Amino acid sequence: MSLPCRVNSHELAGKEAAETLEDDELQIEKQIRGRRTPRKKEGPTVLAPQVQQAYSGAPQTPAGQAETLAVRGLGVFFLLIVSEGLFLALSGFLPESLDGFAEATVYPSFSPTVGIFLLCSALYGLWKSRQ
Repeated sequence: MSLPCRVNSHELAGKEAAETLEDDELQIEKQIRGRRTPRKKEGPTVLAPQVQQAYSGAPQTPAGQAETLAVRGLGVFFLLIVSEGLFLALSGFLPESLDGFAEATVYPSFSPTVGIFLLCSALYGLWKSRQ
């Protein structure tokens, strides 16, 4: 036996009002989103000769060539230090002949290589800070 469902007219009116209120809010949000236009932010205009040389493909000045050479040299020194360090770390697992080479040749030259790298990078930093 089912009981008849009694719906109060006030409850029905409240639900319809809530639905129309939600529809109005959605329409307002759509209008607000439509008004917003993404603005493209422009960065500062840089008029430096180094930037123009880098992006326009103009030939480098002698100072620019020297700087490129110095940075590449520091990169080579860094790779040399890393490879020497890895070789020394792995030398215990290598055959006797390579282990002897690591102890006799690579190990004594490792510290001076790091020292030269630090000296060159410090001199490069001083040179760049005075420009």
